[in-house]
Amino acid sequence: MSPTEIELLGKGLGFAPTPSSVNEADLYRDFAEFKRKMRCKWHFRNEVQNYSSNSYNFKSKSTWNPPLGHAALELFLSKTEKDVFALLPGVTRVFNLNREEYLAMRNLQNDRSIVIKPADKGSSVVIWDRDDYLKEGDKHLRDTDTYKKVQISENDLVKLVEKSNCFFDEMKRKGVIGEKERNYFKINFKNATNVGKMYLLPKIHKKLYDVHGRPVISNCDMATEKVSEFLDHILQPK
Repeated sequence: MSPTEIELLGKGLGFAPTPSSVNEADLYRDFAEFKRKMRCKWHFRNEVQNYSSNSYNFKSKSTWNPPLGHAALELFLSKTEKDVFALLPGVTRVFNLNREEYLAMRNLQNDRSIVIKPADKGSSVVIWDRDDYLKEGDKHLRDTDTYKKVQISENDLVKLVEKSNCFFDEMKRKGVIGEKERNYFKINFKNATNVGKMYLLPKIHKKLYDVHGRPVISNCDMATEKVSEFLDHILQPK
C-alpha cells in the first residue's frame, strides 16, 4: 500500500469526504427532519421520561411537527441551514481531500484483493487479505458444533414473518404490550424474503498474524429482527 493510502485510512472509517455531487431533494428532506427533531427536543425539554425496568419504549417513527423553538435555537438552525445548503451545485465548496488522497480512496474502493474492517476491539482500521478473510469465514461456517446448514425457501421466510406478527398480536391481546408497540414490531411482508448477512471483525488484540475473526450476523430487515430486539430488551439485567 502507498503512504497516501495508509495516511487516508488513518483518518478512520468514520471520515466523510466532501461529496462531489449533492442530491438536493435528499438534502432538503434530511435537514427538515433535523429541524423537526431539534424543535421536538426543545418542545419537550421539561418532560422527564421515566421508564421502569418492566416498561417498553418501542414506537414507530413520529412525523409530528412541533412549533418554532426558542430564538437561540431558531438562529442556530438558520445558520446551520445556510452552511449545509452551501453544498448545493453552483456554490464553491472546500474539499477535505486533495487529488492524491482522492485517487488513493478510489484505489482502495476498487481493490478486490483486500477487505477493510474495524478491529474487533479498539479503534484500529484493519486491512485483511480477501482470501484470508474468506477462509476465516468458511472455517466458521464449517464448524458443525455451532452452525447447521438448512434448506429454506421464500415461503418459509414468509411463514416466519407471519409467526413473528402473530406473536406480537398475542402479546397485545394479553396486555403485555400496547397498540403502539404492536405496530412498531409488525413486520412488513415486503421484507419477508430478506436473510441475515454474516461478516467478520478481525481480532488483532489476540495476535497480528493468522488473525482470527469474530463473526457478526446482521439481521437488519430480516424476519427475526423485531423479535430479537424485543428479547434483547427483556434479557437486559434489571
